[in-house]
Amino acid sequence: MTKTVLLSGCGGGYDLFGALPHYFKIKAQGDYDVTLINYTFTTHELLSKYGQQLTKILFRIDPIIDASWLTDEIYFPEQRLANEMHVSIYAILCNYDETRIELIIEAYQHLIGKRTIDELILFDCGSDVLLTGKEQQLGTPVEDMSHARAVQLLSSNEIKSKYIVVIGTNIDVGHGIIQSDIDARLTALAPSAVFTWLLQYEYDEDVRHYVEIVNHCQPAHTIVHSLVCAALQGHRGYYLPDHLRSRINKSRVPLSKRHVFQLVIILMMLSVILSILND
Repeated sequence: MTKTVLLSGCGGGYDLFGALPHYFKIKAQGDYDVTLINYTFTTHELLSKYGQQLTKILFRIDPIIDASWLTDEIYFPEQRLANEMHVSIYAILCNYDETRIELIIEAYQHLIGKRTIDELILFDCGSDVLLTGKEQQLGTPVEDMSHARAVQLLSSNEIKSKYIVVIGTNIDVGHGIIQSDIDARLTALAPSAVFTWLLQYEYDEDVRHYVEIVNHCQPAHTIVHSLVCAALQGHRGYYLPDHLRSRINKSRVPLSKRHVFQLVIILMMLSVILSILND
């Protein structure tokens, strides 16, 4: 029996790319119907011009043959990923002027249709989505928490199981989050973790394929995944990939095994985190 799965980038940017190793593994099994979704910072103008609008903030981006207009400076990770993988990518607009939680829910309900989805997995590169709001410093948690809150509100009749995956748990020290706060949060959430594992570049073809795709999709637009890929390839310390030097002078994130560490948590167990959105 085919299992239906939604893999979704949680907090904007290139977060969906973090789902690729898992995507490749389950697609290889042959009995999965997988939809790729990204909560996106791509502009409404680009989404409207090159995608098909399905709801007020949901767009389908299909692969295209002529991408001559997609020059290096254009920020459009969904179109780049669709072209690279030859699949449609669904984009949910993340825009402070237009996006509301009820519209995110509407977008998912459109994708669900009359089905019951077996699993929805949100992928966050970093640890913003795990924060409580009481930490000494915060990175950029609003997008992640709003998205997670919307998913939490979808009923079990619509989605049976909901998970959050965080990748590169210390990446947000580059956004000002204190490492000790991240460590304390991971310790507190450890009892809720389904499982943890290390991504391994040397021994895992799906991980190498992920790195290859990131490198083909204008990696200068994603500091986060550039650093994760660098860590996967064995770089440590304050290494900075050459393609990022036009954006930042030096890295504030020491590369380590933390960048290739994944923690999977049942979404419903994050109610303490998400409750701050109601305060």
